[in-house]
This record gives sequence, structure tokens and C-alpha cells, in this order.
Amino acid sequence: MPQFYVALKPFIGFQTSFALLVIPTYLAVFFYARHYGPTGLLPLDQTQ
Repeated sequence: MPQFYVALKPFIGFQTSFALLVIPTYLAVFFYARHYGPTGLLPLDQTQ
């Protein structure tokens, strides 16, 4: 992934590259949470 980021950095701005890295991660976590439930995403909340 770092090589991919370095290769694209000259062509796109920092905010665009940051969004390309963060948005897919956010979506993956979001769908993971919907599929497995918040307890699977946040183990610390299982005590409640």
C-alpha cells in the first residue's frame, strides 16, 4: 500500500489521497459492524 500511495501522490492532492485511504476503510468497518453487530466490532462493550 505505501508504494501505491507514493506512486499516486504526485498526481493527486493530499486530501484526495487521504480520502481514498480513509473512505474504503470506513466503509469496511461500517459493513463489518452491520454484519457482526457492535459487540463484534467493540469487544470492550461486551461487559455491558
